[in-house]
Amino acid sequence: GPKYLSLPQVTARYSCSRAIVYRLIQTRKMPPPCKIGRMSRWALSDLEAWECGLAKAPFGEHTAVSRFGSV
Repeated sequence: GPKYLSLPQVTARYSCSRAIVYRLIQTRKMPPPCKIGRMSRWALSDLEAWECGLAKAPFGEHTAVSRFGSV
């Protein structure tokens, strides 16, 4: 079945804090997690699709911070 990532796995994947993850979700710059029972999990396929969109950003916007726009 589909693979899901927890918040610690997401923060590790993008080398950012929980606060940045939630700010990206609030500003609709990152896909929101799915609720599985009481847990929040991100579908890996959603994150990979989002990463593909980020990869199309103009050259020079690929550092960890600027890649997300102004957070």
